[in-house]
Amino acid sequence: MNKKALLLLLLICQVSSVVLSQSRKKTNWIEDKKSHITRWRLGFGVAAAEPTGAHLQFYKLSGICTQTIRVRKMISVNLSASYEGLMLSEQISKQNEHWTSGGLRAGIDFLYYIPLAFRPYIGIGGDIGNRTLLGKSVSSPDAIGRLGFELKILGIRTSTKTLLHTSIFAEAKYSYGLKHNFSYLLPMAGLRFHFL
Repeated sequence: MNKKALLLLLLICQVSSVVLSQSRKKTNWIEDKKSHITRWRLGFGVAAAEPTGAHLQFYKLSGICTQTIRVRKMISVNLSASYEGLMLSEQISKQNEHWTSGGLRAGIDFLYYIPLAFRPYIGIGGDIGNRTLLGKSVSSPDAIGRLGFELKILGIRTSTKTLLHTSIFAEAKYSYGLKHNFSYLLPMAGLRFHFL
């Protein structure tokens, strides 16, 4: 009877250790999946219109569809370097009579993506750089507001673990000068590239 009880106890211990290890694997898989979705990622973008330039985008996802290779962003932080007045200088001067020319701008924006099919977003931020006002080159910080949308145009699997997601974006950008009497509302469009 003692041998049977000992064998039964060993069998119970063995089965419980297998069950516990399986539940640990499930928990780790769930945690891996959560960290895969919620970690900060890096994207790169180029923009035309006003201003023309490039940006790095740090973003968090609300989901990934691996079948269609589509990302759904939740929030993002954009760091940009651009040049004001390359493409729409006439429109800027129409909205600001004292504006002569733009210059290099550096900025930061915070975007919140609304969970709809065409991925609309709203954003706030700021940028700083030089521009020529009334014939004088001045440093001019601006507050920025953005309203736009982003759509996938290409999604490919580059390996078994990585994806390339390319999207097009279009937005209305409002710049308001914090030191000088200056503002404009102009369009902007471009491409963003995300490696997952």
